[in-house]
Amino acid sequence: MKKIKWLFVATLSAGLLITSCGKEKEEETPTEKESTLKPEEHKSNIESEGIAFVKNMDAAANLQTYDVITEFMDLMTSKDESPLAPINSALNHINSLKSAPNLKSFKLESADNQQSMSQMFNENTGIYTWNPASEEWVKKASTTVISYSFKTKSGSTASISLSNFSVITGKNQDASIGIAELPTSLKLAITLGTTELCSFSVTGEYYDNDTPKYLQEVITLEGFNFTSTLNLRDKTKFILDNSFKYNSTIIFANGLNIDGNIDYDAIIKESEKKDGPSADQNIVNSTNAYFQIGNIKADALFNVKAAMQAEKAIAEKDKTTQKQVDLLNANTKLTIKYADKNEIIARGEFYVTEEYDYYDEVNTTSPAMRMVFTDKSAIDGDYFQNGFGDMITEMNTIITKMNKNYGLELEPMENK
Repeated sequence: MKKIKWLFVATLSAGLLITSCGKEKEEETPTEKESTLKPEEHKSNIESEGIAFVKNMDAAANLQTYDVITEFMDLMTSKDESPLAPINSALNHINSLKSAPNLKSFKLESADNQQSMSQMFNENTGIYTWNPASEEWVKKASTTVISYSFKTKSGSTASISLSNFSVITGKNQDASIGIAELPTSLKLAITLGTTELCSFSVTGEYYDNDTPKYLQEVITLEGFNFTSTLNLRDKTKFILDNSFKYNSTIIFANGLNIDGNIDYDAIIKESEKKDGPSADQNIVNSTNAYFQIGNIKADALFNVKAAMQAEKAIAEKDKTTQKQVDLLNANTKLTIKYADKNEIIARGEFYVTEEYDYYDEVNTTSPAMRMVFTDKSAIDGDYFQNGFGDMITEMNTIITKMNKNYGLELEPMENK
């Protein structure tokens, strides 16, 4: 059974905890300020953002794009054919968005290890029109596009086209997996009548060792927009940004920025050290991770290099849990804020927690994190995971629609 992965309350709290590696600790920008609202008002606002998120997603429960793709695949199956590999890969990528709107890395996949993607494209360029009388695709010559056109059950003309297709041959080849090619550009478009329902584009640049210098994927889908960008043109910065919007309004976004010396070979060498990365490593100086649902944004900033060197300076006998907590608090900045006003809802704080170990029959301590509001009251992850009944109800409504319309088996959410 597939499960919805994007429940806002879980991802907001989990995303904040998991991505607690952020940028180096900095002074707040002049426009950043504490919100004067009370904790319960914040909770109400957060739930409202969650409900708005679900209602925006309601539009995804009945999209024409998937009807067009289904009819196209039925026609191909009727002739015991399959779409050209680059088209098939792109359609699979778009189809994967039905069960969870997660941006995933696009790959050109081929079952033929002896033929490259560029050879496939060049040999199959043409404009194909389905002839229902003869039940075959009629080809018209083209050297730049592969396009399939057919009448849908509703009587409208639909087309699925692949254009702007270019690749470069990878420098590192492995005969066992065929000819390795890296996509530098492509666009797949799905139209119904004169309306473009969906488009999928890829732009890529690569270093000589085939690692990405810049990659961007953009999917437009009947008002939705998915964008994923990896930028490593400047090797002192690693920038990864993902966004999901509906009619230009952010539904969710996340990203990771790393400052340092981002060199793949150096990273591998450092990670393979017997005792792990050293405190004197010169790869990562600081990191900044963020996660946003609607207008609620979580930021996690961490001064990696300073923390590692500070940890190294602590004598082994002095490495207590309290020392770990002090080190984290000195080099970490965690906030939840309203994105539009840059107003802070709560700040992250590490502290020492104690529990009894029944196996060893001793009390043990470990670092834990809580969020502290401006009135100094503190809450843990349960604040975000419990009590969002209205939002859960809205979520289950859309799950029911998606299961019915797309034949999925998404499980309903439980409200603790």
